[in-house]
Amino acid sequence: MGKLRRYEKDFFVFLLIVLSALVLSTLLQFKLSLPPDQLSDGEHHHFQESIFSRRNEIVKIDLNITLTPTHAQCTYWNCIDSYKCIEDGLGKMSVYVYDIVRYVDKDLKDILPLPSKEYVQMLWAITHSEYIVRDVQRACIFIPSIDLLNRENFSPESAAKVLSSLPHWNNGTNHLLFNMLPGVFPDYSSTLTFSHGKAMLTSSGFTQRSYRRTFDISIPLFNPHQLDKDFTKSSSLSRSIFFITMQHTYYRSIHNQLVKLANGRSDVVILTNASHSSSNFRHDSRGKVHQYPSVLTNSKYCLITKERQLASIYLHDSLRAGCVPVVCMDTYVMPFSEVLDWARAAVFLNEHSLEELPMILTRLSSDGNAYQQLQEQGLFFYENYFKSPGRIALVTLDILNARVVPYQAPSYEDWNRPLVPAAPKNPFFVPLIPSQKRGFTAVILTYDRFELMKQVVLNIARSKSVAKIIIIWNNPEVKPPSDSHWPIITVPLKVIRSKHNWLSNRFYPYEEIETDCVLTIDDDITMVPVEELEFGYRVWVENSDRLVGFPPRLHTMNGTELKYDSEWMSNISMVLTGVAFYHKYYHYLFTSSLPSGLKQWVDKNMNCEDIAMNYLIANVTGKAPIKLLARKKFKSTSTSLSSNMVSHLVARNTCMMTFTKAFGATPLRTVEFRADPVLFKQEGYSDRMKRYKTEGEL
Repeated sequence: MGKLRRYEKDFFVFLLIVLSALVLSTLLQFKLSLPPDQLSDGEHHHFQESIFSRRNEIVKIDLNITLTPTHAQCTYWNCIDSYKCIEDGLGKMSVYVYDIVRYVDKDLKDILPLPSKEYVQMLWAITHSEYIVRDVQRACIFIPSIDLLNRENFSPESAAKVLSSLPHWNNGTNHLLFNMLPGVFPDYSSTLTFSHGKAMLTSSGFTQRSYRRTFDISIPLFNPHQLDKDFTKSSSLSRSIFFITMQHTYYRSIHNQLVKLANGRSDVVILTNASHSSSNFRHDSRGKVHQYPSVLTNSKYCLITKERQLASIYLHDSLRAGCVPVVCMDTYVMPFSEVLDWARAAVFLNEHSLEELPMILTRLSSDGNAYQQLQEQGLFFYENYFKSPGRIALVTLDILNARVVPYQAPSYEDWNRPLVPAAPKNPFFVPLIPSQKRGFTAVILTYDRFELMKQVVLNIARSKSVAKIIIIWNNPEVKPPSDSHWPIITVPLKVIRSKHNWLSNRFYPYEEIETDCVLTIDDDITMVPVEELEFGYRVWVENSDRLVGFPPRLHTMNGTELKYDSEWMSNISMVLTGVAFYHKYYHYLFTSSLPSGLKQWVDKNMNCEDIAMNYLIANVTGKAPIKLLARKKFKSTSTSLSSNMVSHLVARNTCMMTFTKAFGATPLRTVEFRADPVLFKQEGYSDRMKRYKTEGEL
């Protein structure tokens, strides 16, 4: 009995150990799943101590070593050994980080300083990322543990010699060097000038001339001195400063223009030197003292002009404070510009157009949505790409990985915040092609043009792919004609009488629509040959999430104002629903998921339901519509709908401004694309070889 109790006791002890191990494992797993750049300061300090402890290893550097010159014309295609990156088969690039050691001269004197806290954080993030490998033979990209972030902190000659002494240097091939501040007084170079062979560079001060596209990576300049400062963000309505400049030094010509712009305006602030009492207080051009950086949270726009050192902490501070950056540096390469759409987060001004700044910003501020979108996108960029040195390092690796493994690269939408975060989820997440056997349902909205509508019905009924024709009788005051007045066709025909004369009735999810594909067509469109309808349906089958149709339109921007353009152009961003194919699911979204009040607005104004459908589909899919064929003329047989073209365009402009405000942005995408059948308008081929012989003919 005593042995049994002892075994029970041992069993419970063993069970407790197993449970403890499971709990510890779960906690560690949770810990390691956190983004590397979000670990605590204590853990960063522990990592710093652990890597510095390795500096017991000493490497003597031959200061007479021969250096190879920098390859100024490097691109990804001629200076990267991509074969190193595909042999491993991981589906992503692999990164090797050199151990931290002490580099000394023959007298055992240190050649390079200890890594800064910021570089330690970058190394932490990299060594805890998905890209890291410990086996150097599996490495695609090599990162030296040499702190080159600030050119003022190291000797360029010593750095070049240490790099050339690295065991896997190979003239810098596949090596990535992190730098933020590349220049020093008085030259302030925009890139590192010492010999680094074929190594890739990051920098916060690239110009269009020094930046090697597809090779170097422009990164933000992180500001470590304001981390403990209050950046509590004010709403745009409570920000009393219209625009502010924050620099310590200005070119004389720029400063004179700024003073002139600020003359007589209390809402324009030009900060200059720091106050003698504290660097947290700054004088403005009028002698008034402001607390920095909290003054930025009270400013709508932050102007950043050219200085001798292009790398600027003010972009970092502006984004963090929710102050929309106004960048007035013509040749500056914006951080992560390879993937980020900066036109959505900042205002860009030509250096010679500084006097136009108040007019441009006033016009922009008059559209509250436009300003809010810039501000929100800037905050999104800061939180996701600027927030810490570790985050900056990981984003750099993500961009480099997108070059190495392009088929797994994030899309434009992945890098940049979705236009409307509350948009309905795209239902077409599986690339299925609908069956052509079921055909399409034609939906015709009509009011009192019965004779014209009968011609449309007869034309559609000749199509081999039409499964059903549905007539939406939109005149609640008049009954539809009796059966004897309708044309005799072989296709099922259903008449649905509406209770209200609403344009949205066209896009209601009627249970009578049984096919996936819907053809919506106006009741006076009689000129479309059956072959064009057949071809349009086949194009839709292969692009079932798109709006596919004939009459194209284009939206353009005139400053901050949207313009509806009906002229014939190569670009399109809309296809009118006078004749268009789309998935019936969009009927459900149009009825239930449009922004609040938008469907009622369309019905009240009796206009623009077609533009609203274009907005909806573009917002859901992020794709442009598909224009069919090369028709230059596509006119309704009725001349009353748009006889007054000027008033028609004004009304359509109003619709677009209303929809943009309701959606929170303009989701329309502009493309240069048209779908034509094979052998379309190709001479020298007999008609027997062409499936669609009459397409494009009126």
